[in-house]
Amino acid sequence: MDAHRKARLAAHPQLTLTGLYNVLAAIRAGKPLSAAERDVHDAGQVSILRALHDRLDAVVAAAYGWPADLPDAAIVARVVALNAERVKEEAAGIIRWLRPELQAPEEIRRKAVQTEMAVAEATAPGAIPWPKDVPAQFIILRSALARGPASARDVARRFKGAPRPAKMGEMLETLAALGQARRVSDGRFVA
Repeated sequence: MDAHRKARLAAHPQLTLTGLYNVLAAIRAGKPLSAAERDVHDAGQVSILRALHDRLDAVVAAAYGWPADLPDAAIVARVVALNAERVKEEAAGIIRWLRPELQAPEEIRRKAVQTEMAVAEATAPGAIPWPKDVPAQFIILRSALARGPASARDVARRFKGAPRPAKMGEMLETLAALGQARRVSDGRFVA
C-alpha cells in the first residue's frame, strides 16, 4: 500500500496524500466524483488503493479472529477492550513487546513467553439474551444455525451472555452428534 501511494505521488507531482484519501472517502460514501476528483482517481489509481486497504482490513480482522465485516463501532469496542486488558497486564508487570530487539534489548536475553490474551467476546448489536435452561439453549442454538452457516464465535456474538466460543463449539458438536446440525467444509455449522 505504501509503495503504491509513493509511486503514484512520485509519478504525479500534483497529487497529494490528502487528495487521494479525500477521493477514497467520496468513493466509499457513494458520492459521484467531480471532474477534478476523477482526475485524482485516475492518476492516483484510487480504486487500487481502496482494494489494498480492504485487503489489509481483512487480514487484520483475521489476525484478531474477528469477522471481516464488523461495523466501526464494534471494532472500536473490541479495541478498547483489548487496550483495557493490556493496561491490566502492564500494571501487573507483563509487557508484550512488539519489537523487543529495539524496545527492550535486555529482554531478548530472556526467553519470552507469549500467551493468548483472553478478551471478552463482543456481542452484535441487537443480540438477544442467552437462555438459562439447557434445553432452551440448544433450541435457540439450532434456530440460529437455521439462518445459515456459522462458526462458534459467530453464534456466540448473536446472544448476550452466551458461552465463550470454545464452549459454544462443544454445544455445536453436540448438536451435530445428535443429527440436529452438521459441520460444513470450512468448519462452520449449519442446521
